[in-house]
Amino acid sequence: MQLPAALWCRPSAGRIRGSVTTAVILVGLMVPDLRPGQHLFTEQIDKVCAIFGAMLIANVMFLALGLFAAKLFARVTLAPRGILWPILFPFIVLGAYSLAQSMLDVYITLTFCVVGYLSRRFGFAVAPAVIGLILGEMVETKLQNSLKISDGDWTQILLQPLAAFFLILALLGNSQPYIVGYLRKLKANFAQS
Repeated sequence: MQLPAALWCRPSAGRIRGSVTTAVILVGLMVPDLRPGQHLFTEQIDKVCAIFGAMLIANVMFLALGLFAAKLFARVTLAPRGILWPILFPFIVLGAYSLAQSMLDVYITLTFCVVGYLSRRFGFAVAPAVIGLILGEMVETKLQNSLKISDGDWTQILLQPLAAFFLILALLGNSQPYIVGYLRKLKANFAQS
């Protein structure tokens, strides 16, 4: 598991806030009786060096495994979906449950599995939904900041030229299938007459 250096700064500085990965690192440091905090790298350097050495060895092994077994791992995608999905489904449910030990997360996962299946079945692209899920939190935070700056007045946001331009682009992009369908009907009617 490759971790950015910033994730090690929080546990070593004694801060509790952070991501799920940071919480896993904190628990992982507490298991071998390490005391995460500001003196982690000075008082218990031998254990920290052992952890970093193990991570270095794991990354080298992942590199070797990736170079030599990549073709073998890629063959998994050639397995029939009727076999692959029943094998993956318990891992999906387990992964959703393991983050917060909440059945609500499992229900949300199952709901979005159905939504994704229906989207693919009826020809909707899944990629924009995934991008929306990834960027949604950032966009929501920026919108909240903009509304705070404008004292909750939506018109101030919409009157900005750049924001209005992107809003018009989004509206055109969302209505593009309807516009293209209408233009095709007009072209077919014009060709018939």
